[in-house]
Amino acid sequence: MKKQFPKINLKSNLLKGMMLVAVISVGLLAAYDVFFIFPSFNNLLMKSYERQSLKVARHVENVMLSENIQPGKTALPDSFKKETGLIIKDFGLWKIFVISPTGKIVYSNDQADIGRKLNEKFFFDVVAKGGIYSKYIPENTLTPGGQVARTDVISTYMPVMQNGRFLGACEVYSNVSAVMKEIRTLFVASFLILFLLLIGLLMVLIIIWRKAKQSAAARKKAEDVLAESENLLRTIVETVPECIKLLAEDGTVLMMNRTGFTMLGAATFEQVKGKKLTPFILPEYREAFDMLTKQVFQGEYGMLEFEAQGMNNKRIWLSTHAVPLPGKDGKTSALLGITRDITGEKHAAEALTASLKEKEVLLRELHHRTKNNLQVVTSLISLQTANVTDERLKQALEDISLRIRAMSLVHEKLYKSKDLISLDVKDYVEDLANAILIGYEKRAASISLALDIGKTLMTIDTITTLGLIINELMTNSIKYAFPDGRAGRIAISLHSHDDHLEFVFSDNGIGLADTDVEKAKSLGLKLVGRLASKQLGGRLEVSTGNGTEFRIVFKA
Repeated sequence: MKKQFPKINLKSNLLKGMMLVAVISVGLLAAYDVFFIFPSFNNLLMKSYERQSLKVARHVENVMLSENIQPGKTALPDSFKKETGLIIKDFGLWKIFVISPTGKIVYSNDQADIGRKLNEKFFFDVVAKGGIYSKYIPENTLTPGGQVARTDVISTYMPVMQNGRFLGACEVYSNVSAVMKEIRTLFVASFLILFLLLIGLLMVLIIIWRKAKQSAAARKKAEDVLAESENLLRTIVETVPECIKLLAEDGTVLMMNRTGFTMLGAATFEQVKGKKLTPFILPEYREAFDMLTKQVFQGEYGMLEFEAQGMNNKRIWLSTHAVPLPGKDGKTSALLGITRDITGEKHAAEALTASLKEKEVLLRELHHRTKNNLQVVTSLISLQTANVTDERLKQALEDISLRIRAMSLVHEKLYKSKDLISLDVKDYVEDLANAILIGYEKRAASISLALDIGKTLMTIDTITTLGLIINELMTNSIKYAFPDGRAGRIAISLHSHDDHLEFVFSDNGIGLADTDVEKAKSLGLKLVGRLASKQLGGRLEVSTGNGTEFRIVFKA
């Protein structure tokens, strides 16, 4: 068996290392603050106050020299005592001593100190020889003079020299208690801040560590979900009944599911992997397929139907939809295509097309024969009319002939039209109206025709009904609206408005005596009313005044 090594959680170890480094760093920073920064700062501050104390002592020395004071020999004037009082007050001093050359204190702002003698070695070895001596004395410790310091002070001895001769000395005690207290407070505060910083840093690292553990668990869960999704997607891709493929820019196969390579007659994916699809495509579709590939790698998508021949020499029709698959840089890295076998659909479509073509031929033949039969009927009526002497019967036969001609014209138009279901109304109305005028050549010689027909398609039933209405209205106007051969005008308009059509027929003749077509004596007007309401399902309005107008509104 192979030896199993435990997995190392690098992120967990890294966080633990960071926590250790942070603790050590803050500890070192605290030690650096305690043992270096604070003492250095303290020394710098003390030196600053020593310099200030030195200036004060130098000032006292100058006062003594200016007033020619020789400690132990001459009495101290009141002006000097007053001056020292102001110095103590202004500089916050504790004491000022004036010392004779023998070390005896001859003046102090505290009477209890006067008369004491200094026996310190430094006074005779340093100060008496012209040297300056300064020392920091903590609170409640002994001064060089043997006294207990009530506060933190700096003791500065300044020799009073004249022409190289030691006349005595002055000692200044500068009070630095407040400053030292602030330093100690600052030290404690900085130490507490560092301590809190350490605690805060530890808490932050602990929180990060816990979050990292949670994130790792969530990532593991997400990876498991992703793996499950990938397995599901792989299963779907492999079992889907369409070909799913990835192609490189040169058209070579990068990936193809089982359905895809089975379509090409291959037994395994290895038989088509790295090969181009172009040799499988019939020559007349190869250029279109190459253009589709180029189009996809330019960031567009497209689709193509083509015929292919697989490895088993079987021809199939395929329909493919191709889209660009973006890579990490945002550019198209591959063509993602979904292709399905439409051979059955193509054969069915071809069969349907052949059947429809056959039916179209039959339907055209039917319209042609219907037109011819109607023309035969019209011819028979014309022959019969020639033998009729009764004018009323003769007129009735002529009216029937015109109605048949209106219906025959519909079948003639449909026979010549590409569309066997509907007709363009404009051409039909123009031909019908002109045919009626020609049929009444003598009566209509002085009648003009104005047509305003919008381009509208109608079914055979609707256009036949409309043709009969036009036939009845025009023949009625030609016969009765313009008596005694007077000139006139007939206008026909048809336009679509949203979901309805509006048909208007008008003339400027003598008008109708009664606009109620249901009660009209004329069979033609009654027929118009019934055709408008029953056949077209519309609303008829008749108005008369300067002529007559028929308006029919019906659904398109």
